[in-house]
Amino acid sequence: ESKTILANNPNINVTLEASNNKLEEVVVTAYGSRNKGFIEEKLQGKVAGVQIRGAASDNLANQITKVEKQTAVEFEINTPFNLKSSTKSYAVDMKGYLIDAKYQYYSVPKIDKKAFLLAQITNWEQYNLLDGEVNIFFEGAFVGKSLLDLRQVSDTMQISLGIDKQVIVNREQIKNYTTKQLIGNKKEETKAWKISIKNNKNQQINMVVFDQVPVSTLDEIKVEVQNTTGGQYNIKNGEVKWEFLLLPKNQKDFDLKYAVKYPKDKDLIIE
Repeated sequence: ESKTILANNPNINVTLEASNNKLEEVVVTAYGSRNKGFIEEKLQGKVAGVQIRGAASDNLANQITKVEKQTAVEFEINTPFNLKSSTKSYAVDMKGYLIDAKYQYYSVPKIDKKAFLLAQITNWEQYNLLDGEVNIFFEGAFVGKSLLDLRQVSDTMQISLGIDKQVIVNREQIKNYTTKQLIGNKKEETKAWKISIKNNKNQQINMVVFDQVPVSTLDEIKVEVQNTTGGQYNIKNGEVKWEFLLLPKNQKDFDLKYAVKYPKDKDLIIE
């Protein structure tokens, strides 16, 4: 059973009632950071089987005042706090923000068959962030380190959260539609690829997939895009983009097919 006693005297008497249940531990929780040290000092180690758990109500992050000046931003600590004398370094959370973010998955399977998760943050200017190295945590786990360079950030800040192994990406050549033939004084090569994205997660995801077809800068070499399965094709750089919503435990497949015609006396390596 639990019992609450007001700690307003130097001496505190606690009476435990008898019970038929086996007693494994007694836990005393101290509420309020100002008296926490006093209570721990008086109880810890004085009573057999008693453990102390501090539940401080004061949060340093809530005791900070932000002062914006002409060319700088200062954070004033309103309530002093104590640090023990030691050679250790201490990290203190001065200010915390709960920021809305849009999560988007990106993949370029032609280069890397992995899905990368990015957090997109708008209106980030109001938080007075600083350039430098940042530690990134996602879903309670440490993802890695990154560099925050605010000079290179646009209206939307993108933070990489790493690879998500629950999103499976594959790209393979469709051999039945890959051909090479001679037509008159021209060679024609046809390439076909199948791109598959599978969502093994329990929630839907926003996904963007990029691929590319060859781009010719010579009149004698012609590129014909025959199938993109609804992808957005950029004729200038050959980029093909698919943007879609993928439901949990679902898979989407895309076919990419193109043909390249060039003089028969030339040899080209077409990917």
